[in-house]
Amino acid sequence: LIFIVETFSSNSELKEFLISPIINKSDKQDVLGKLFSPHCEITSVDFIKMLVDCGRMNIINEILNQFVIIFDKKNNIAKPIITSAVELNENQKETILAKLSSKLSKTIKPEYVVNPDIIGGLIIDIEDKTIDFSLKSKFDNMKKTFSKGYRSNSSRGLYCHPFFNMSIIT
Repeated sequence: LIFIVETFSSNSELKEFLISPIINKSDKQDVLGKLFSPHCEITSVDFIKMLVDCGRMNIINEILNQFVIIFDKKNNIAKPIITSAVELNENQKETILAKLSSKLSKTIKPEYVVNPDIIGGLIIDIEDKTIDFSLKSKFDNMKKTFSKGYRSNSSRGLYCHPFFNMSIIT
């Protein structure tokens, strides 16, 4: 099914052809057989043909996405999204991959994203978890910490921030 996943991912015209109500099912199945039989197991080809026969090609992407998730889990593959403020060089990428692979004991197949809004550092989204090492989050956390001070009831507007343990007249 991996070949089928890659083919559907890279060819939107094929999906349009297969969901078209104008083209009859036998023509669709013939095309699928010629396209996938040389590269895939017969069970996979028959499965796709069955989807055509049942008129369910409109959900092929969801089915294939679930297949990829199950395949990755079975083969111990993690696909993190690694966001950085600037493009990472190959040495940085290799270091990150080695650490993630070691920590997770999995094969890592990353997707790299550049987002200057994070200012610096990294954000790693992996397996429904976010590991945020970005400067933006550090600054946001400091801002929250600084704003947690309290105002006294005095009319002078005395403000004491617990971080500094000192009073400031406002």
